[in-house]
Amino acid sequence: MSDQKLKVGIIGGGGIVRAHLPRLKQRSELVEVAAIADVNAAAAGQTAEEYSIPCHATDYKEWLSDVDAVSSVLRRICTRASELIARTPASTSSWKSR
Repeated sequence: MSDQKLKVGIIGGGGIVRAHLPRLKQRSELVEVAAIADVNAAAAGQTAEEYSIPCHATDYKEWLSDVDAVSSVLRRICTRASELIARTPASTSSWKSR
């Protein structure tokens, strides 16, 4: 297995993400939460600060090219699925959940 962590970006910085982030942080040997986006800049910033997420924005497109995968924790997804791209580069293709 590669020693490289899977860099994840999260779309949605409100209340729902608080149920997901503790689990991701528990797997810090495998996953790095690298970015978060929310249309509410204050929510994105507060969640980023609270969970030590290095990058936050109001538009996920600002960090999309810097992550390996995207997790959307929105109540409703208001965009076409083809606009959200989750990619796994060859260097992390051996990553598996334990």
